Amino acid sequence: MTPISARIEGSIRQTCIKILTSLFVDSIWIHRWWGCHRLPERSFRVEGRQFHVCARCTGFIAGLPLSMLALPLRHDLPPAFLIIFGLLMLDGISQHLAWRTSNNRLRFITGFGTGLTLIPSLLALGGF
Repeated sequence: MTPISARIEGSIRQTCIKILTSLFVDSIWIHRWWGCHRLPERSFRVEGRQFHVCARCTGFIAGLPLSMLALPLRHDLPPAFLIIFGLLMLDGISQHLAWRTSNNRLRFITGFGTGLTLIPSLLALGGF
């Protein structure tokens, strides 16, 4: 890697860390208004600081604004939403019943997929 590309990569990484920290660690609204268990073992960390929401909620919060980009596909998304939400429920219930142990990657993916498909699916089912 050349020195220039290493500096660019380092700069991009630092920018991402600043964004994540400001949104999920320093943000007061998430801490006060988002109902989440905030268990340390189920939450992401950035530079040793825990997110104010768990991995699943982080995914959901990240997916919701991006769902606006999926609005043109809204009539195709309800089946995808049902599958992803079903997987989210299966993951959460099986973990709660101690049938298996989930991981933060799976929690994030199911939360993100649910957030990404929720609004377009609701609009499609509402006839919009």
